[in-house]
Amino acid sequence: MIDGFLWWGGEANRNGSTGKHPNQLKRRNLREREREREREREKERMGRSPSCDEKYELKKGPWTPEEDQKLVDCIQKHGLGSWSAFPKLAGLNRCGKSCRLRWTNYLRPDIKRGKFSQEEEQTILHFHSILGNKYF
Repeated sequence: MIDGFLWWGGEANRNGSTGKHPNQLKRRNLREREREREREREKERMGRSPSCDEKYELKKGPWTPEEDQKLVDCIQKHGLGSWSAFPKLAGLNRCGKSCRLRWTNYLRPDIKRGKFSQEEEQTILHFHSILGNKYF
C-alpha cells in the first residue's frame, strides 16, 4: 500500500484494505459490462425499427404535383392502410411518415381551406365569449 492506495488501483479503507481481491474486482466489472450489454440488447429488441431505412437516399423537401397525384391515386386504389407500405405501392421515393403527413395535412378531400364563413365566425365568437381561451 502506498499513501492510501493499493497496488492494484483500489482505494483502501481505514484498515488499509479494500476487502476485495483484484480478481474479484475484475469479475464484478465483467458482470457489470455484461449487464450493460444486455440492457442495450433489450432496448434494441423493444424499440421500433426506423420508419425510413437509412440505407436508401429518400427524397426530402417540397412535394411535387406529380408526387401528390401518385399518392392520391395509390390511396384511392388501395385505401388507407399501412403507411410504411405506401411509398413502394405509389412508386414514391419518400418514407411512410412523410406520405402520412402529406395526406393528413394537405391532400385529404375533407380538408376545408380558405376563410371562415360569416356563420362560422359568429359561432367561434359566441363560444369564445362563453368559454374564453380554454383548451380542452
